[in-house]
Order: sequence, then C-alpha cells, then structure tokens
Amino acid sequence: MGLFSMKREMAEILVECRLRAMIVEDAINRPFRDIFAEQEWGIESTYGPSYSHARWFGAGSGAEGMRYSRALQSLVKLGLVQRCVDSHSGRVLNISLTPEGVEAADKIGG
Repeated sequence: MGLFSMKREMAEILVECRLRAMIVEDAINRPFRDIFAEQEWGIESTYGPSYSHARWFGAGSGAEGMRYSRALQSLVKLGLVQRCVDSHSGRVLNISLTPEGVEAADKIGG
C-alpha cells in the first residue's frame, strides 16, 4: 500500500503519533521540566505516546471509533506502528512509529 492509497484515518494516526512523540522528546530535553509529568514523559518516551482515538481525534465508540481501530491494526500489519498493550485488558496503551512509520509520517505531514 502506497502513501497515496492510505486511508485518511491511517495517515492521521501516523502524523499525530509523530507530532506527539516529538512533543514528548522536546519536553524531556528541556532544562526545566514539570516534575509531576516527568514519569509520564518517561513512559511515553520509551513506549510511545499514550493512545486513544477518542482523545486524539474525538472519535467515539461507534463507527468512527471502529475505523480508527481498524486503521491502527492495518498500520501494525504494515510494520509502520508498534503497539504497547495492557496484558490484563488487551487494550492498546501506547503506540510508537517504526523507522518506516516515521518516514511515512514525515512524507505525509510535510
């Protein structure tokens, strides 16, 4: 699947994940950090941004939410995204881009 045939939801996930990862890295590298958020930044730096299609895109649990869930599954199958899943609930907690995902997000986002 080329970038131009990628579904809108897939492209949105890639670009938003890249942006959020860059924000986390910037926050970690600041000399004066928010000590209360430092633990969360450490987790997100290691495992990728905390993922929720509802928080990221305003997608509810209906058809729109399912489109984002399927898009995330497709991105994982394509090797563009990795998921960190809660071992008890099976829910996706964090996602990170593979090097190929970073390259794709940079091409899409300009």
